[in-house]
Amino acid sequence: MEKVYQEFYCHECDGYIRLGISMALNHGFWFECPNCSHKHQRVIRDGQIFENGRSQNEPKFEIVVPKSAYAKESMTAKMKELTKFQRRDGVVIENRSFMNDRWAEVACRERGEI
Repeated sequence: MEKVYQEFYCHECDGYIRLGISMALNHGFWFECPNCSHKHQRVIRDGQIFENGRSQNEPKFEIVVPKSAYAKESMTAKMKELTKFQRRDGVVIENRSFMNDRWAEVACRERGEI
């Protein structure tokens, strides 16, 4: 399974962090907010990210987050402003082929095909 981009909220500095995560393994991971250095820990189980259970084991991976992955406004909220989520663990990805379709659309437009 390829990397999936997820957005996380940092309650310490009231900002958002977007990063690519490999969803293929069941493991714990942590990352540091590039703005305030607050540490966030999550668990991946069967292709889903969870906040619950994050403190049961020591994380196996550290994800280094560049400053460019931080924003004060939520990209997910902008992209999904008509959809309301009732979970805090991570964004539910309803259509994994969305990005593939979007890239094909952009490429066709750049070539003048549409």
